[in-house]
Amino acid sequence: MLPLHYSNFSLEDFLADEYFQQWALQPAPEDERFWEAFLRDHPHRRAIVTQAKDMLRSFRFDEDPAHTSKQVAQVWSRIEATRQASSSIVRQSRGASILPLWRSTGWKRVAAVFIGLLICGAILMYWMRRAPMEQYTTGYGEIKTITLPDQSVAILNGNSTLRYPSEWEADETREVQLEGEAFFKVVHTQNHQKFLVRTSPELMVEVLGTEFVVKNRKSGSRVVLNRGKVKLHLDHKQQNKQLVMRPGELVELVNTVAGYTQKKVNPEQFSSFTQRKILLKDTPIREIVGLLEETYGMQVQVGSSGILDQTISGTIPSDNVNSILFLLSQAFGYHVKREGNRVILAEKPSSP
Repeated sequence: MLPLHYSNFSLEDFLADEYFQQWALQPAPEDERFWEAFLRDHPHRRAIVTQAKDMLRSFRFDEDPAHTSKQVAQVWSRIEATRQASSSIVRQSRGASILPLWRSTGWKRVAAVFIGLLICGAILMYWMRRAPMEQYTTGYGEIKTITLPDQSVAILNGNSTLRYPSEWEADETREVQLEGEAFFKVVHTQNHQKFLVRTSPELMVEVLGTEFVVKNRKSGSRVVLNRGKVKLHLDHKQQNKQLVMRPGELVELVNTVAGYTQKKVNPEQFSSFTQRKILLKDTPIREIVGLLEETYGMQVQVGSSGILDQTISGTIPSDNVNSILFLLSQAFGYHVKREGNRVILAEKPSSP
C-alpha cells in the first residue's frame, strides 16, 4: 500500500521518504506510473517534487561525474553483500556472544543512516549551488518598490516581506514568497517562464505576465487581478482546486465548503496603496480596523460592535495613519483617542 499523504509533504519529507528516494534515484516502471498519476492529480506539488528529485540526483561523493544513482546502487550492493556475509558468520559461530554490526543493529537501520547522510549532503550541495536569497521587508505604513531579477516589479505594502533568489535561470520557474501584501507587475518572457507567488499552503498564484495584488495576512488571503490572467492553486480540506481569474475579479479564501469566494470588483481600489492613497467604496469599518492593525501596527479597540458594520467611501492619503483616524472622526462623528499605537474608537454620546 503506497502512502496517500504526499499531498501534504514538505521538501524535507520528500527527501527522507524511502519510496520517493527509490523513484528519484532508481526508478522502476511502476514507480513512474505512480508519480505521473500523483503529479497529474496534484499539479501544484510539481515544483516541490521536482526540487526534491533534483536535489537527490545532484549530490556527488567526489568529482566523478557519474550520477548518484549508480553510486547508491553500488553502496546498496555492498550493504547487501556485507549483510549476507555477516549472517553466514553468525550461523557458523553457533551462538557466538559477539554479533556483527549488521546483525546487532539491523542492516536496514545502518543503511538508513547512510541515506540520511546522503540527504544532508544533497541538501548542502544543492543550496550551495543555488543563487543566494534576497529579502525585503517593510515597516508599518511603509511602501517599497522592488525590481525583480527579470525586471518584473513588486510594490510591497506596509508590514510585508518578500523573498526570492537573486537570479533566475532561463529554464527555471520564477518564484517569490510573500508575507503581507504586494502589487505585482510581471513581465512576460519569450520562453513563457512561469511566475509563482507562494503565500501559504492553501494558496499559490501562477502567472505568465500580468498585474495583480496578493494579500496574505492573519485576517485572510485574497488575490485581485488588474490585468492579464492568473491561475490559483487552492488547497482546501485536502481538496486541490485550480481557478482561473479574469481582470476585475477578486478571490478570497474563506472557511466554507468551496473554500473561496469570487466576485467582480474595481481592482484599482485594492492596488491604490501603490499610489500612496486609500480608495474606499462602501468599505465596512471592520476592514479599516484590519488595515490599521495589519498595515500600520495599531491596536484598535472598538466601543460598539455596531460600528464595524457601517460603511464609508472616499479617498485619503496613506502616508499618515492620522489621516485615516481623522476621516473616521469627521465622517461619523466618532470619538477617536490615540495613545501611541493604541486607538480607541467609540461613538459619541447623543445629546440629551
